[in-house]
Amino acid sequence: MLRIPDEIIASIEAMHLPTIPQTLLRFMQMADDENTTMAELAAFAGHDPVLTARVLSVANSPALKGRGESKDLAHALAIIGTRFTRTLAACLVVQNVFLPACDNHDFDFTGFWGHSLRVAEVAQAIAVEIHFRDVGEAHLAGLLHNIGQLLLLGGLRGRYGVLLAASAGESALRDREKIELGTNHSAVGAWLVDQWALSSFMADAILFHHAAADEIVAADTLSQIVWSAHTICHHCAESDSLQQERDADFASVHAMLGVDVPTIFTLYQNCAIRVACFAATLGITEFVNARTLPYSPTPSLDSSRAPLNSSESANAQMAETVRNLAMMQPLQRLYASLQSEAEMLFSIRESAWLLFGPGHCAFLMVSRQEAVLSGVTVSGQPLLLQQIKIPLDPGQSLAAAVALGKKPTAATFEQEDIAAASLADIQINRILGSEGLLYIPLKGRTRIIGLMVYGVSASHYVRLKMKLSLMTSFAGVAATSLEEWCEKQEREQLLTAKLINNFDLHARKDTAIVSHVEVNTLIESMLERYGDSLFTSRGIKIEKDLEAGLSAVACDRDTIKQILFHLWHNASDATAAGGFFAISTHDNINQDGRSCIEIRLSDTGPGMPQEVMRRLFQPLAPDYNRSGHVGLGLSIVAALVEQIDGRITCQSKSGRGTRFSILLPKIGNMLI
Repeated sequence: MLRIPDEIIASIEAMHLPTIPQTLLRFMQMADDENTTMAELAAFAGHDPVLTARVLSVANSPALKGRGESKDLAHALAIIGTRFTRTLAACLVVQNVFLPACDNHDFDFTGFWGHSLRVAEVAQAIAVEIHFRDVGEAHLAGLLHNIGQLLLLGGLRGRYGVLLAASAGESALRDREKIELGTNHSAVGAWLVDQWALSSFMADAILFHHAAADEIVAADTLSQIVWSAHTICHHCAESDSLQQERDADFASVHAMLGVDVPTIFTLYQNCAIRVACFAATLGITEFVNARTLPYSPTPSLDSSRAPLNSSESANAQMAETVRNLAMMQPLQRLYASLQSEAEMLFSIRESAWLLFGPGHCAFLMVSRQEAVLSGVTVSGQPLLLQQIKIPLDPGQSLAAAVALGKKPTAATFEQEDIAAASLADIQINRILGSEGLLYIPLKGRTRIIGLMVYGVSASHYVRLKMKLSLMTSFAGVAATSLEEWCEKQEREQLLTAKLINNFDLHARKDTAIVSHVEVNTLIESMLERYGDSLFTSRGIKIEKDLEAGLSAVACDRDTIKQILFHLWHNASDATAAGGFFAISTHDNINQDGRSCIEIRLSDTGPGMPQEVMRRLFQPLAPDYNRSGHVGLGLSIVAALVEQIDGRITCQSKSGRGTRFSILLPKIGNMLI
């Protein structure tokens, strides 16, 4: 096996994958469109190797791996979810504009893209022809078979660009890769898929796609399919293909998979037409005999530029600041749409991983009451970090110095910062299990609210130093978003408190206007009035199941309407487009000897963690902003239900939606 040198892994693990802008822009537009379904997004991403690699990397990352492995795009996007898919699209645009990993404006990727897509289409067609167990897996493996070239180009920049320019085709490129790098793009592509830890031969299919014909016969079927697809595309699309070599390779395909030569040509022609049609819809022109390797007419080992004078430098910094702020706006809008601080921190952390590469990213937040920095509860953050409390004294730690604005950033790789590092910094470093630390302040509009802590290697820090301006801008956007979210929660808390104060929770029941209420009729009228604005217009499907002949209840009609409206409003806010809201009614429910009707309400939103569930119906506590609480007015709802002699319960779990049950006593409710 060809080992990948450590220096190459250090260069490629940031996953800066250059791509053609047409596909990236269309993906972002589709992700922002509320009418786009996950199936449509998956189908589009499946036409681009970079989008496919990025989506699968996120879905199979440690933070999301607990939801199950993903080796098809539809499942991967379902795991990522609508909101984070939009974040992913925005991050890829930012990265493509501001972090041109290989000066990709100088490279033409259309030939590479067309070849990758043709191999994917042919692999899928072969899989269908031979009744392979997983046609989608064959397509993905074919699409990603040369992803290693983009990883190397993104990581090594001009150094790999020179190898590409000097190589007439993939065979010549592999020879040069082995001499210059000690590895090849097949091994690098397989390394990427290995990071996803899939129960699949996809990595092997990528690794073996350049194997000799007499070697591939010993491999698994998926590897044989991808090898055959790559071989067919090489011989059918490239003018330098030799007749004798082509006949021998096609005979091998027939012997392995039972696909004869006439079928091979038919499959290829049909697939080539589909790829050409898709390219036309995006305005991509792929020339006849286009190079299948990323191509630059003037590759350079040195991408550095002449130094700027002071005026030019100031103008460049100003332009960079403006561009950073402009490009970060989509991310800020996305963060504002999230439902809890924990969800925002998770999304910010994953965005940082997408933008800036590997390494641990954690948060330390400022507690003004205690005058300390402390860890927060967020998925994937080490539990030990949550126990850390660092005094806000600049002489005590690097972390405190940055949090107090005494240093713009700090890194334990810099000589000055090494000397200033304290035991607290060393503890954080050990908790993150990294070679060193980089502290970036979360600076909001008026103050620093915390730190983003990156645990990175020395080689990664060298690359991050060139991105400190963008990292600081990103942290500023994150901090402002968190501040605005907290302010919004405070306003809602004040509103809820005002409603509670204005509502006579202990009013006598005989002061309400009691009448016989037909609950089904009430629900129907409310759905007619609010169903579109709360659900349908937001892409949320309503599922209704009202039991015929439901018994009437004796209570205040407006009270029931207020209860339902609160719960519907919360479900609407919590449920993403493409989700469901279900409402049903049930008669003759026994509750402690009383005969009741039941109203069930459920949604497919993010659900609520146990710490929120424990005090769900209590008036909002002082630490509301950190609770992840998403139910506006639930204390009022509980009081209203109690006032009409009912009972309300809730079942919910993070990631699994929420269900409320309301029991209301029937007229003459005692069971006989």
